[in-house]
Amino acid sequence: DIGLPDKRETWPPLYEPERNRKLHKTIRSILDTRVLRNAEVSILAVTYPEGRLVYAIQPDKLMNPASVSKVFTAVGALELLGSKTRITTSLYRQGEDLYIKGNGATDLALADLKQLANEAAQSGIVSARRLVFDASLFDKDALPPHFDEKPEISGYRSSTGALASNLARFIMRISPSASIGGTVLATLEPESDYFMIDNLATTIETDENSIEVGIDSTEDRAVITISGEMPASAKERVLSVRIPHPDIFTARTLLDELVLAGIEVAEEKPIPGTVPANAELVASLKSSRIRGQVASMLRYSINFIAEQLLKLMGPECTPRTWQCSLKSLKKFCRRIALDNTEFQLENGSGLYDANRFSTRQIVRFLIESMNRRDTARRLKKGFAVAGKRGTLKGRLERLKGRLFGKTGTLNKVIAISGFVERNHRRGKREPRLYFSIMFNKASGRLRSRKSRAVQDKIIKALVQAAGY
Repeated sequence: DIGLPDKRETWPPLYEPERNRKLHKTIRSILDTRVLRNAEVSILAVTYPEGRLVYAIQPDKLMNPASVSKVFTAVGALELLGSKTRITTSLYRQGEDLYIKGNGATDLALADLKQLANEAAQSGIVSARRLVFDASLFDKDALPPHFDEKPEISGYRSSTGALASNLARFIMRISPSASIGGTVLATLEPESDYFMIDNLATTIETDENSIEVGIDSTEDRAVITISGEMPASAKERVLSVRIPHPDIFTARTLLDELVLAGIEVAEEKPIPGTVPANAELVASLKSSRIRGQVASMLRYSINFIAEQLLKLMGPECTPRTWQCSLKSLKKFCRRIALDNTEFQLENGSGLYDANRFSTRQIVRFLIESMNRRDTARRLKKGFAVAGKRGTLKGRLERLKGRLFGKTGTLNKVIAISGFVERNHRRGKREPRLYFSIMFNKASGRLRSRKSRAVQDKIIKALVQAAGY
């Protein structure tokens, strides 16, 4: 019996094989696979509120949890920012100038920018000297910590910004031309004056595809370079690409929308600045509530939302900085579950080699979070669900609708943490089997599909042993 979680003591006790030799033998057999050769393994499973240890292997070993880190960011956002909070993006006017001010919304969309422009036109504005964008809530360090470890252009490695929109990424479509030797066709979604394309790629008759895409940035624009060769028979290639300057992209896109709405803007390029205290509000819109943003982040593991929410968590700093926001989140995590323990939390998404937690810490944090009524309700709505939604939609069909969790995947990391509910309720408090499983590899890659299959087998064994 491990009792209730006590932040002043180490719990649950380390696993002793004598407690459940059959389960120990079963899991050791599952782990005996080439897929996990040279990999570190950590497992912890406990029932709560019964307080029973089911199984553990190296529960105190600090390991990289990848996107399971988003659980800490999610709970921090719900409690530090407020689950019902909405973030406002506003358009102002002073004299002949228009000002757009961002406050860190994670779900600002291109349709929202069109709405702001249309409302400005409907208010009677027909011309302006220039558009000024105010993204001063955040500092200029747009790239989250550790995101510079790999210079990838993919959209999942997105920058942040107080005025970021469209999840700080765009879609590029590349397809062969109709004639051999012709330049490949490239389109962007959305189209924006912010982008410049240098297309050097050609269409060839052979089957060797050597297309490469790069992105660089000038002071206020993104330069996309396409090179190599693409077979005439090749299918369209679709890429999600990060936007280097999210704030500038949003400002340029809004400027385009203002012109389309019939407002003539004299200066063709928006400039950075701050909204004057006496500026007149022209139009504004509110984001979805923080709880909705958290649900999207957890369910679809969106790195941009995680990092954007993290940067909002340092209200004592003006402007917001990564150092200040991380300090706030770590202080919060220690306060509710992780005091007197060592862990590493260096970004909000878990991308790359940023964070280190033990399965004991993750399970403890999950239990403490699920004991907080409003937070528990929001987490449950956001988590992926076995056989039903998110990253667990195609997994663990036998636990369909009963297993809630967060997965994490990197080249050298496969992780999953969450809980399983019984088929029926017992009393006022829902009994749950809480678990965390992490595979880490120091060198080489972990084969994600096969590693997940191993984890699914372990979870089934844990559920059976716990009687869930």
